[in-house]
Amino acid sequence: MKCFLFLLISLFANQVQTQSIPEAISPLHQQYQDRKGNLVQYRHGDILIGALIRAHKRGAGDKCSTVLEDGIQALETINMIVDQVNANSSILPGLKLGTIMVDTCDIDTHALQRAVTSFLPYFWGQRNSTNATPAFAGVVGASSSAVSIQTASLLQIFKIPQVSPWSTHPDLSNKNRFPYFFRAVPSDAFQASAMVALAKLRKWNYISIVYEDDFYGVRGYREVDAVAVKQGICIAVAQAIPRSPTAADFNNTIHKLLAAKKARAVVVFTKRHDAEMLIEAAEANPKSRGYFQWVGSDGWSGTIPTNGATSNYNTSLNGAITFKPKTSVVKPLAAYMANLTLGEHLNGTKSNSRNPWFPEYIRKRFQCVLTNNASESVDSCSPEAHLDINTFHTLSKMQSVADATLAIVASLHEYQQTVCPNQIGCQQIKAMAGTNKLADIVYRILKNVTYTGINGDLLSFDSNQDGQAVYDLQMYQKNTSSKHGGFWINAATFRNEEITWRTPNGNTSDVESVCSQPCSWDQATLTETSACCWHCETCSGNSYVGNNGSKCVECPVGSKPDSKKRGCDPLTIQSTRFDSAFSISSMALAVVGLIMTSIAGGIFLKHRDSAIVKASGKELCVFVLGGATLCFLNSFVLSAPAMITTCIVSRVFLAFGPTLMYAGLLAKTIRVVIIFQAKSFLSPQVKTFLRPKFQILTAFAFTFLQAFVITVWFAVSPPSITTTYPNDDVAFRSCNDVGHLLVLVGLAYPLLLILTCTVLATVNRNVPTGFNETQYIGFTMYATCVTWLAFLPIFITNASNVPLKVATVSICLDISAITVLICLFSFRCYVIIFHPENNTSKSVMSSVQNPVTNSTGQKKDSENRVSEIRNDSAGRGPNDGKKAAKPLYANAL
Repeated sequence: MKCFLFLLISLFANQVQTQSIPEAISPLHQQYQDRKGNLVQYRHGDILIGALIRAHKRGAGDKCSTVLEDGIQALETINMIVDQVNANSSILPGLKLGTIMVDTCDIDTHALQRAVTSFLPYFWGQRNSTNATPAFAGVVGASSSAVSIQTASLLQIFKIPQVSPWSTHPDLSNKNRFPYFFRAVPSDAFQASAMVALAKLRKWNYISIVYEDDFYGVRGYREVDAVAVKQGICIAVAQAIPRSPTAADFNNTIHKLLAAKKARAVVVFTKRHDAEMLIEAAEANPKSRGYFQWVGSDGWSGTIPTNGATSNYNTSLNGAITFKPKTSVVKPLAAYMANLTLGEHLNGTKSNSRNPWFPEYIRKRFQCVLTNNASESVDSCSPEAHLDINTFHTLSKMQSVADATLAIVASLHEYQQTVCPNQIGCQQIKAMAGTNKLADIVYRILKNVTYTGINGDLLSFDSNQDGQAVYDLQMYQKNTSSKHGGFWINAATFRNEEITWRTPNGNTSDVESVCSQPCSWDQATLTETSACCWHCETCSGNSYVGNNGSKCVECPVGSKPDSKKRGCDPLTIQSTRFDSAFSISSMALAVVGLIMTSIAGGIFLKHRDSAIVKASGKELCVFVLGGATLCFLNSFVLSAPAMITTCIVSRVFLAFGPTLMYAGLLAKTIRVVIIFQAKSFLSPQVKTFLRPKFQILTAFAFTFLQAFVITVWFAVSPPSITTTYPNDDVAFRSCNDVGHLLVLVGLAYPLLLILTCTVLATVNRNVPTGFNETQYIGFTMYATCVTWLAFLPIFITNASNVPLKVATVSICLDISAITVLICLFSFRCYVIIFHPENNTSKSVMSSVQNPVTNSTGQKKDSENRVSEIRNDSAGRGPNDGKKAAKPLYANAL
C-alpha cells in the first residue's frame, strides 16, 4: 500500500510543486479551484484544518454526480464550529482557525488525488513569499470507510491525524495499519454486535444479509457473520450487491431471499441508494411485499424514502429497524444555514463566501437555474434565496461532524495552553507553518484528550481511537391515515451490549425468523440441513442432553441428570436417619413396647411368688420378655445410620429377639400339650421333663439352633455396608442384609417357631380353662401370623423404597412383640394389680374343679388328669393321703 501511495505522490509531485499557496488571501478570496478545475473551499487562518467532504454523490463511471444534502450540511457544520471558535477569545486566544475543504465525491481515488494536490503543500515544507503559510493541524473526514482507508494510508506517512465523523469500517481500528486515524463513531464491529443483539432479543436464529460489494459492505457482512456464528445464529442467504447494480440485480436478490422463506429478518449493510432500490424491488413483488423485517446499517439509517410522502414502498419499509451511532440534532445549525443566502456565495462577492458548492445546492433544492437563461418551466434562482428554518431538516449525524472538528480544536487549545500559557497568540505554533510538526503534536494529544462535544457530552477516544459504542435504533412507521408517507422514530438505544427500548411495546414483533423452534430444556437438538434447522428428541428417564445438545445420553449408575438435563450429578447417598418419618414411627412404637415390657416385667418380678405368675411359668416369661426387649431395641439400631457396628448389632437383635420370644412360647405350649394330649397317666420320666429347669433347657436348645444359623450366616456373608440403587433416582447406603432378602435368613427360624407354636396351640385349644395358657398363646400366634403375612408382601414387592423396607422389618417386629405382651401379660397384670383376691392358687385352679366340657367323658378325663398332676406333685398314688397335694401346675408353671 505504501509503495502505491509513494507512486501516486510522485505522479502528482509536479502538480504539488507548481500548486501555489494563496498569497495573503483576503476575505474576498475564500474559494478557489485547483489546476483541474475542482472547487476547493479555503479560509485563511493561523492554523489550518483540512476536511474531506462528500459534497457530491458518486455517479456512473466513478464521476461526481449530484450534490448531497449531508455533504453540504457537514461543510456548514465545520464552518459554524470554526466561526464559534474564532469568535470566542477564551479558545485559542490570539490565533485564528482556517479551513481547506475538498470534495471526495465518495470516490477513493478522487479523494486521494484531492488530498495530494490540496493538502500536501501546507505541510510538505513550502512557504509563500509573504510568510503567511498557516500551520497544518489535521484533517476532518472522510465520510465513507472506502475513502478513509485510502486517505488514512496517505496521511499517516506525513504523521497527519485524521478524525472521521462517519467511517465505521472495523479495519480502521487496527492501529498497526492506521495509527493516525481517529473517528467520532464506533466501529462496525460494535454495530454488528448490536444487530445480532436485536436478533437474539427477538429470538431470530435464521437471518439473511444483503451487503454492498465494497469495503463498507463486505467487512460489515463479515462482522455480522462472525458475531452471529458465536451467538448460534445462521445466515440463510448472503447476497452481495454489485458496485453498479441494475434493477435485475435487486430483483434477483429478492428471489434468493424468498427461497429461504423462513429467514424473514434481513440485514441490509449498504448505503442509501442500494437500500432504497432493494426495498422498492421487494414492494414490486407480491410475495415479498411486507414480508421481510429489514435491519439496516448506519449507511442508510433514517435516510429513506428520499421522496418522502410520495414514496410507494411504505408497506415493505414499515417496521424496518436501522442502527446509527447515537447522535442528536445540532440545534444551532438550522438557524445558521437558514441565515445563508445564495447571493453571498455567487462569485465570492461577499466576505462570508466559504462554500463553493452552496449555489449548486440551492439550485437543486429550489429547482431553479443560476443563470439568466430561465425558461417558462424553470425559474431563475433569486440571490436572496435561503433555506426556510420551519421546513429545513437538520440531519442528526451532523453531531459527529461537529464532535470530530471539536476534537482537533480541543487538542490545539490544550497544546497552546501548555507551550504559551496566559498569552495572546503563540509564536511556537506559528513557527511550525509549512511542516507537519503541529499535526504530529495534535496526534499525540488526541490519543488522551477529553473534551465537551457540541451537545454537551463529555467525549474521548477508546484504545482503538474510536468513538463511544452507543447506537440509536430507528424504526420506520408508515402513516395509517394515508397510503403514502411515514416517519422514523428513535425506538431504542444500544449501550454496553444491551438494548433499551424507549417506545411502548418496542420489542414486540410478529415476525418470526427461525428455521426450527428451539427445543425445550429436556430435548436434544438433532441437526438436519443446517446448524439452525433441527428436530427435537425428548431425553426421558435417566438420560440427559449431551454431545453439546445433539444427543440423549444415559447417565452412569450412581448418577442422575441434573436439573437442567445438561449433565449428570452424583446421586445423593441416603441412609436411615433418626429424624426420618419411618424411623420416628418405628422408634415411637418401640418406646411404647419398652414401656409395656418394663411394666409387665416389673409387675411379674414384684409378684414373682404369686399364683398367677407361677402359673404363667415365670422362668419362660423371662425368655419372652427378653426377646421382646431385643425386638424393641432393634428399632433404634435399624434407625441409626449404617455402620459396621450397627450392622452387626441389628443382625444379632433381628435373629435372637423373635427367637427368644417364640422359643419361650413354644416351650410353654409343648408342656401343656404333653400334659393333656397323653393317652395315659404320665410316666415319672415325662413328669421330670415338665419341671421348670427342663423347660428352660428346652428354650435354650431352641435358641442354640438359631445361634448356629447366625454363625453360618456371619461366616458366609459377613456384615458390611453397601450402596444400592433401587432405581435411577435413589442411592441408599445400608447394611448388606437389612432391607434385602438376606434379612429372611435371620427371620426364617423365628417364622418356623411361630408356625410350630401356632399349630400346637390350635391342637391344644380345648384344655380346661385353668390350664388355658395355650389359648392365650393361640391368640398371640394368630395375630402374629396376620402381621407377618402383611409384612412379607410389602417387604418383597417394594424394591425401590429401601427406608420403607427397613421400617417395615422394624415395625413388624415391634407389632409382634406388642401382640405377645398384650395377649399373654395384659390380663394377668390386670388381675394382679386390680383384683389381688383372685391371685391365689385356689382361684387359679377353681375352674379345674368345675371344668366346662363338651361331654361327660371329656369332663372325667380332665378331672383324672388334674388329680394325677396333684398326686404326682406330692409323690403318691391317686388314693394315698387325706390331704390333697399342691397342684403340679401351680408349682411348675
